[in-house]
Amino acid sequence: MRYQGRQLTFDPAQNPAVLDTVTWDQDSAVHWFSNLPLAELESLGQAARNGDTLPTAETFTGYGESLARGEETTAFLVGLNDGQEVLVELLPPGRPAQLGEPLYVRPVGSRFEVACQPADASVIHRYFQKLNPRKGPRALGSTARLGVLE
Repeated sequence: MRYQGRQLTFDPAQNPAVLDTVTWDQDSAVHWFSNLPLAELESLGQAARNGDTLPTAETFTGYGESLARGEETTAFLVGLNDGQEVLVELLPPGRPAQLGEPLYVRPVGSRFEVACQPADASVIHRYFQKLNPRKGPRALGSTARLGVLE
């Protein structure tokens, strides 16, 4: 997908730095998510809940490095085959998403629901705040910078 302004044409898959999100086509992300076979979605969710290696398929790549588990929710980043990325949040049935308003929620049997979140600045901020503060930004405190005080 390409976006064109008055004098600027860019392809977000090639130059995502101009956006505050890596989910630039939300309709496409929802289409992918709603058409993902239930067996693949269940496999992805079960691997994440167990802390196993996230599966990779023809249409997506699960990024295990992003896997974070809270008290009732698990979240991780998934790369789609069109270059976009979405945050996937696993929730107990009927629970609201912790990362904000999801693009799409899909039940997986009676065990859990899967919410597809845009990977934009506000959702990523909540991901670090609520689920994965260890990997988020934090103050350096009195740490020497660039070896100046060493």
